[in-house]
Amino acid sequence: MKRNAIIVAFLYFSILTLSQAAAGQANSNLAGTWYITIQNFGGPGSPPHQGRWTLQQDGTKITGIGKNPNGELSLTGTLTGNNLRMEATPANDQARHNEVQATLNGNSIEGVIQMGKDGHVWLAHRYPTVSGEWNIVTTAPALRGQWSIEQNGSKLTGHMKDSDGSFPLTGTLAGPVLQVEGIIGNMRDQIDATVDIFTNSMDGTLKVNGTEYLFAARRLPVTSAKPAESTTVPN
Repeated sequence: MKRNAIIVAFLYFSILTLSQAAAGQANSNLAGTWYITIQNFGGPGSPPHQGRWTLQQDGTKITGIGKNPNGELSLTGTLTGNNLRMEATPANDQARHNEVQATLNGNSIEGVIQMGKDGHVWLAHRYPTVSGEWNIVTTAPALRGQWSIEQNGSKLTGHMKDSDGSFPLTGTLAGPVLQVEGIIGNMRDQIDATVDIFTNSMDGTLKVNGTEYLFAARRLPVTSAKPAESTTVPN
């Protein structure tokens, strides 16, 4: 009897452990907006094909809408643990089903998309969110300051504060590519930068009335009351 009780207890513990593992697998978070890159979409050596997928998650079930230069896609699939299986159906060609098999790794997904007989490397990264406060550092003389940015989809608005005052900013975010413009008096600032969601940073160039300088920004922690002082441009 004692031996049977031990066996029953062991089986119960094993089932409980497996159930908890399965529940943990189902808890991976895929919901949100992702920018998509497909390598060699137009043949070897062609530029990457890019798009944007907005996904919802209900347990292991995934649904959503994809947008790219060719139109919209209807997205359905499953996420089991970190293993993603998706079917992308073009709105203008319901008979064609592109199949994605990929692995979720935090803010990145890597895998293959099967389009008919052709398979292509398929990559996805979470769409950056740049809302918040940023420390700005540039090689432009005496230009240090702080950005306050609000994001609505791909549209950006906000303002910059420096020793000369405050002026408005407008711009766009397409995947990781940020473009912002600010005008104060007879000065026109144009920023082109790439956002890195893993380091909460962006790096690129600043043009002031056509003269180009290096530009960098680091997001401030939400709890920070003021920007950290800096006198050098990060490498």
